[in-house]
Amino acid sequence: MRKRKISTFSKSLTLSFLIIISVIAVFLTLAQSDIFRFKQVHLNDPVVRLTKNPPLFFYNTYLPKYLFETYPDIISVELKPSYRDSTLLITIRREKPVARICTDTCFLLGEHGYIIPENPTSTPWHLFSITSNVGIIPYSALEKPILTTLSRIIEFSNLSAIPLQSAEILINKDLRIQTQSGWRILINPQKDVEKQMRKLTYFVKNKKPQLSSIEYIDLRIPQKIYYK
Repeated sequence: MRKRKISTFSKSLTLSFLIIISVIAVFLTLAQSDIFRFKQVHLNDPVVRLTKNPPLFFYNTYLPKYLFETYPDIISVELKPSYRDSTLLITIRREKPVARICTDTCFLLGEHGYIIPENPTSTPWHLFSITSNVGIIPYSALEKPILTTLSRIIEFSNLSAIPLQSAEILINKDLRIQTQSGWRILINPQKDVEKQMRKLTYFVKNKKPQLSSIEYIDLRIPQKIYYK
């Protein structure tokens, strides 16, 4: 039986491959060691904690992912490294709370519709109040139709100078809006919201002197404006 000969080229290729793998392994090990980490990390958010200073290499890949997963209400992360003095500046922006939404437990509703846990010691007292008869899941987004409708109602309130007091998400996911004047608005976020808003605008424009004497206006009935 003839023995197969392994060419010098094949041996060199195998050796080169092993050397490359070894170099990569050594590099990755050193990259994770304390020697190759930022000496100082400056954070603009006192709540965020890092278990270790980030490595000098690959920090811009794993660090934002870690922060977004660990602190779900963070919406942007800006990294500014300075290799001259081995310093990393991390600027974090969180969801700005615009409303307080409550079921059995209260949460904050962020500017992008994100639901985040409430911190009683730092919650602004002037936030718009929302009561929900539908379960609220923290670290999730409020349903888009409801969020869009709330935004349109608040926009209408600002333009028409009709201050709002609170909102309620009903069990069927309709909205009941309470004005500071005492009358309420019923609207269905699952249907044509713009058509319902046009009815509301028309009603307020033509019945404004009577608003203080009505109990509610129901925009959910097609082709009609029902009020009591």
